[in-house]
Amino acid sequence: MPSLLKIAISVAFMGASLCAQAVAQAGPQDQPYGDALENRTEGRPVVHLFGDSIFRGWALKKFPDQYTEEEAEEDLLWPLRSPVSMLRMVSDRDYEVGYGGGTGLPTASTGAVLQRMLSGDIHDGDIVVLEDAGDHSKDPMAFYLLLMDLRVTLCQKDIDVIFLNTYDDIPPGALTADWGIEDEDIFRWSVPFDGMTMNDSFAKAARAKIVDCKQPYLIDVHGLLRDVKNREHVVVHEDGIHPNITGQWAISLALDKKVEEILSERGAE
Repeated sequence: MPSLLKIAISVAFMGASLCAQAVAQAGPQDQPYGDALENRTEGRPVVHLFGDSIFRGWALKKFPDQYTEEEAEEDLLWPLRSPVSMLRMVSDRDYEVGYGGGTGLPTASTGAVLQRMLSGDIHDGDIVVLEDAGDHSKDPMAFYLLLMDLRVTLCQKDIDVIFLNTYDDIPPGALTADWGIEDEDIFRWSVPFDGMTMNDSFAKAARAKIVDCKQPYLIDVHGLLRDVKNREHVVVHEDGIHPNITGQWAISLALDKKVEEILSERGAE
């Protein structure tokens, strides 16, 4: 365990002073996550999704945990409510999956990932998936250090890690009108700041070498949804951040494909 690196990253983070906003909201773990942890079986790893509103699920313009039982029963689109629900639909059920809560970004050392590690919920052989679409304060290097903080934490287990970068297509003035956010660039992930975009931070963290630690995988969500949009499909809601059903479906299919590739590689070893 490279504890000195973790200390160095944590110290660097304290000076970064990023702050989260309400636009991309993490939430409580979902029911499938609790079921997956409780009913874990040998040979079927748990895929832990950690992130904000993208993984929590806002495709229906309402978080699943905000539905009443009656609303869920009446909504015909309820099966499409979140990445977790879609993954459970398309997977071959050779893995369990659930939303475990926020990554903790921008305070990675106090987030759900660390809590799940400390509580023993993340086992050797599991897969951890990380995304973030929140306020990044236009500091790619600080965000990179936070991602590395999470990597070092997860290196304590023999697991695979998948990063998902972020797609945004924010119409000028949309966040100002809807959320009162004047500096909309703090939620744009493909805009360069001092020559580096926030999505570059994901790629840099995925390439970085850590002794005795597996390399993460990176799913290029930005490129994926851009390509779907170029086929004349709408992939995000009006705010330009949250995937709609189409965008969430594309992300879920790409994630299931990557998980199946990882499991296939393990089986070939």
